[in-house]
Amino acid sequence: MSSTLVSISFDEYGNITANDAVSRPIRSCKTYEEHNPLHSLAMSVHPDQCAMMNEAVKRHGISGVRYDPSKTRNCVITSREGRRKWMKVFGQMTDHGAIHDNDGGYGDG
Repeated sequence: MSSTLVSISFDEYGNITANDAVSRPIRSCKTYEEHNPLHSLAMSVHPDQCAMMNEAVKRHGISGVRYDPSKTRNCVITSREGRRKWMKVFGQMTDHGAIHDNDGGYGDG
């Protein structure tokens, strides 16, 4: 197996990387959106409790977190900030104390 070294100019390199960047989808890590939410098993509750939990989320003014009784992992998260805030409240509500998050990014607390 032989390898061939190809020499290109700086301008050619710039054009290649610019075209590649445009053709690939832009993705950022650790984001949750309506079409691609995080479903938390740890913060899920019994389906009969989903309405109560949705009221609690609303009462605390947290957006980006809702409970869907039709899912096993019924805590649906679409916001990193909402996730961080809800983890603190949920831990206090359930007497678990602080909930540790191995998947949190910088600043997720």
